[in-house]
Amino acid sequence: MSPFTLTIAHLLLALTCFAVAAALFVLVRRKSREVYPYSRTAWLLIITFCASGLFHLITIPSKPSTATEWIGILLAAGAASACIALVANITSGREQTLFSELERQIKTTGAELQALLTEKTRLTGEIEASAHELSQTTQRFETTLRKAPVFVSNQDQQLIYTWVRNPPVGYSVEQMLGRDDSAIFPGPLAQMLTSLKARTLATREHGRLEIELEGQDNPRWYEIGVDPMINQAGKVTGITTAAIDITHRKRNEAQLKLLLRDVTHRAKNVLAVVNAIARQTASRTATKDEFVERFSARVQSLARAHDLLVNEDWHGVKMSELVRSQLARYEKLLGTRIVSDGPEVTLGPEATQNLGLAIHELAHNAGKYGALSDDKGVVTITWSVTGSGAERRFFFTWDEAGGPAVQDAQRIGFGRTFIERAVGRTLDGSATLEFRPQGVVCRLEIPGYHLLRYEPRT
Repeated sequence: MSPFTLTIAHLLLALTCFAVAAALFVLVRRKSREVYPYSRTAWLLIITFCASGLFHLITIPSKPSTATEWIGILLAAGAASACIALVANITSGREQTLFSELERQIKTTGAELQALLTEKTRLTGEIEASAHELSQTTQRFETTLRKAPVFVSNQDQQLIYTWVRNPPVGYSVEQMLGRDDSAIFPGPLAQMLTSLKARTLATREHGRLEIELEGQDNPRWYEIGVDPMINQAGKVTGITTAAIDITHRKRNEAQLKLLLRDVTHRAKNVLAVVNAIARQTASRTATKDEFVERFSARVQSLARAHDLLVNEDWHGVKMSELVRSQLARYEKLLGTRIVSDGPEVTLGPEATQNLGLAIHELAHNAGKYGALSDDKGVVTITWSVTGSGAERRFFFTWDEAGGPAVQDAQRIGFGRTFIERAVGRTLDGSATLEFRPQGVVCRLEIPGYHLLRYEPRT
């Protein structure tokens, strides 16, 4: 064989060896599932073919010798042995068994991984649902706190404010966070709060206290409840305080006490009036039946005046309503034979009571002896207000006409005594009665401070 032909043969053999080694290298690097079990044998082939390729390249320019021939024979034998080993591994099934075991393990691991992913998805869903529920609960809590007059706060073991919502009137969140009660509230109040909260930290028991805070306009009252904050380990980490504004309740209690004192005072006055009515009625009646009749009528008159006061929460009664209530038995005559006229005036409780009795006595006298005792007489009732301020005066006039002639002008009964003396003395005013032949005329005058409201006519 010529040297040129031999060189071409060596080049072709070297390129073939390198090509086979490159193909095996690419397959092994991909780690395909079919090649992976035989990768060690494949690496041996790669090395053998690379060595054969180098051998052929090195021996191109030299003449064949015994040593090079033996080297070539050994490389060829090594390549053949590696190929035989690879074929034996494939046909023996040992590597395939390893591959099957590996494949089974991969499937098992994949199933476990899928189970873990499913559990992760479930836990993620539960976490998201819990987070959503917590967010809604927090929003409801914040909304409730914004709309409710409740002050809520947390303090650590040193009683430093760490969280504050709806601070008391006159205080701010920034003013309270990071500080204790002694740095926020006045000394005596701070001492009471600190003592209560320290006792709660020590005993782990609920504490309660009512406090008064001085405000810019009026003081405000709060009912405070203190509870310990306990972690999962059972350790007290601080306290939670909730304070409810009870100013309205305290004011109502104070108003109720005032009203009770006022009711007691008024009850004593009423009892004194009733007692006076009983004595005067008894002294001017001849029989028990007459006493019962007159006394009952006068008490009912007093009761009607009190009914009007109760309906108005004891704030006063309009003069027009007082006249109508005391003349209820003559309701059919109102507007015809009984005419009333006057401005819109609201009388105080004392004036309502006494003027009501006076109107009752005048009406009783007119029905028994005067203008309302027949079907011809007329009663004109008028009232007016003059002056202003401390000079204001209230005038009331009862004028009878057209009834029977008045004959017994000198008779002094309970009604006359009450009108001329009691009304004038009680209301610091004056009262006059004229027994004219054509009818009785009564004029009452009282100070303007008995008027709670006066609306002059325009």
